[in-house]
Amino acid sequence: MSEESSHYAPKYAEHNDWQLERGRRLLAVANPKEGQSVLDVGCGTGELSLDLARAVSRTGRVFALDPDRERLKIARASVPPEIDNIVFLEEGAEEIKGVESASVDLAFSNYVLQWIADKGKALREIARCLRTDERLVMECVAGWPPEAERITKTMGKNVEEIMLAIRDRQHFIDQDQWMRLFHEHGFIVEHIGTFDVRQEFADLATFHDWFEATTHGLFRREMLTDDSMRRVREEYPGKVVYDMQAFQAVVQKR
Repeated sequence: MSEESSHYAPKYAEHNDWQLERGRRLLAVANPKEGQSVLDVGCGTGELSLDLARAVSRTGRVFALDPDRERLKIARASVPPEIDNIVFLEEGAEEIKGVESASVDLAFSNYVLQWIADKGKALREIARCLRTDERLVMECVAGWPPEAERITKTMGKNVEEIMLAIRDRQHFIDQDQWMRLFHEHGFIVEHIGTFDVRQEFADLATFHDWFEATTHGLFRREMLTDDSMRRVREEYPGKVVYDMQAFQAVVQKR
């Protein structure tokens, strides 16, 4: 991967507490069981893959895939010796070469699918991997947060194009579009919903660390002029509250 990925992958691991908390709530919904084979779509630095591996125990297996080599390096290095049932795959969701058809009992994805442009192709691959009647449990960002618009305006014109590029790399679709895609690719909807979530950062520097890491360095605080940084500090003198909408679905392969 790029030099940027090598730099920002450790930052991502350091500042993904909120995403992990959401993921562990989603794990409770997914309820992985001993002996199951699980597909972790977009495993990142692997914390939730470890949770899945412990849940399915040694009689089960976790296929943890992510296209970011540097994040996978961190994931592999974090696996303790007693965990031997995770297979890490440097792959994207649109083409999953390392998993056989109809071999998976559960597919799990936490705050990943908004980044995937061809969601239909990803769902087709996930459906291929799943056994009949098994489930995909997923949660992702539902749309570009209003707070991101506010931050963009505060940062000024010099970073507006970068922020718009970050927005456009997240391929948001609405709930009706998700429903159509699920049906087109052989899923029955058990549960679907959009709801408000809140991410809080202790201060502006912590927010910048997270935003740089989650965008793979597309945004960097050095892009701000001195005047822009002054305005942002005035707007966010303490804790940064980042409200957004999340989309969650539990769907079953027909």
